[in-house]
Amino acid sequence: MANLRIETYQSQKDVTTLSLDGFIDAYTYTLLKETFQRFIDKKTYKFIVDLSRVNYMASAAMSIFINFFHIIDKNNGLIIFVNPRSNVKETFELLGLNHFFTIAPDQKTALKIFN
Repeated sequence: MANLRIETYQSQKDVTTLSLDGFIDAYTYTLLKETFQRFIDKKTYKFIVDLSRVNYMASAAMSIFINFFHIIDKNNGLIIFVNPRSNVKETFELLGLNHFFTIAPDQKTALKIFN
């Protein structure tokens, strides 16, 4: 069974980083969804999602980001994805989500976008 670890921390006063490590698939989907939901419940709407250690992302897992994007956008928030591996970036591109979401090369660049 695939594994996913999620570390969360405040990057700035109102920006939360989710650093993901492992696989995002049918087995780990719920963990990611619940993590996002906990922050949304606390009215957190600005996220950096570090994908640099994600080995695989199922296209179905993108629905998590799309569903939460609508809530986040309504509350003047933003999700910025950071440094996805080539196969994960390809999933964004195949689904056309690279035109929908912001993808930054690194954390520093992502934080500049929020400022």
